[in-house]
Amino acid sequence: HGLEAYLKQLGLQENDLVGKKILDIGFGRTNRFARELKKSIDAEVFGISPDIKRPDVRRMIKMEDPEHSSHMVGATAQELPFKDEMFDLIFALYSLSYYNLDEGDIANIDRWVEEMARVLKTDGEARIAPVYEFNPQELLKDIAEKHHLECTATEHCFVLKKK
Repeated sequence: HGLEAYLKQLGLQENDLVGKKILDIGFGRTNRFARELKKSIDAEVFGISPDIKRPDVRRMIKMEDPEHSSHMVGATAQELPFKDEMFDLIFALYSLSYYNLDEGDIANIDRWVEEMARVLKTDGEARIAPVYEFNPQELLKDIAEKHHLECTATEHCFVLKKK
């Protein structure tokens, strides 16, 4: 998985990211996407993951990328620790697939989308990938509209756009 593979999943080109402020939701234990991005694109990347609260994960990220580790925050998507309208782009790779469609998870998805809408700038986009057949596309569209986001599905991802 290099940068090209990530961008393909998100339906983007490198020049779509230049000069942008980006949030990576659920960067995992390796922070690989942000590190790959930083090598070739001038963009400011922040990331959240509950994993970073673990001391071993924090140490690993600081050792591999001390300069960027300050942009990595231990948090969940339902409580983003960022100010309103801060990001041009939000990426959530393999995050939606952690949810089931029971009542509790639907409330979590709703809160997740609400927080994305809050921190996205006007005309900003959230891209959620991958798109699986069993993903709740209609549910996601309903939730997005409730939070004033347009939701479309491409071959590879969901795109939520703030107007």
